[in-house]
Amino acid sequence: MKTHTRILAIPGILVLALVSSAAADSLKLIASVPFDFVVNDTTLARGVYRVSRADSARAIMIRGDRRGAVALGQSATSSGNTEQTKLVFHRIGGQYFLREVRFLDSSGLDLPETRTEREAAERIARAMPAGVQRVEVPLTGRR
Repeated sequence: MKTHTRILAIPGILVLALVSSAAADSLKLIASVPFDFVVNDTTLARGVYRVSRADSARAIMIRGDRRGAVALGQSATSSGNTEQTKLVFHRIGGQYFLREVRFLDSSGLDLPETRTEREAAERIARAMPAGVQRVEVPLTGRR
C-alpha cells in the first residue's frame, strides 16, 4: 500500500510543480544559502536559489542553477509580522533540513519532518543530547 501511495504521489507533485511554474506565482524571492541542505529528501548544494509560492497551493518551489525541489507543507501564521522573509532550517549534526518559510505578512509554510531528518535526529540524539539547532537564512531581492 505504501508503494502504491508513493507512486500516485509522485505524478501529483510533478503536476503541481508544472502548474505552479506556469501560473503567475505570487512570490518570487532569492536566497543565498551558504550550506548544502535537504528538502523532502532531496539534497541541494549551497548556492543561490529562487523561491516561489503558488497562490492556491501549500507548495514552495526552490530552484537553483542545477537542481530544485518542491515542498508541500502546512500554511502557518505567526502572531506578528516577521522582520524579514526567510528560510528556516533545522541543523542536525552537519546536515541542514528546510523546515519553514516565513514571509513579511506573518504568513508562512511549515514543512513536515522527513524520514531522512528523523533518522539523522535519532543518530545525533544518541551521540549528542543537544540535537537540533534552528538556522535562519534571509531571502533577498525580487526577480
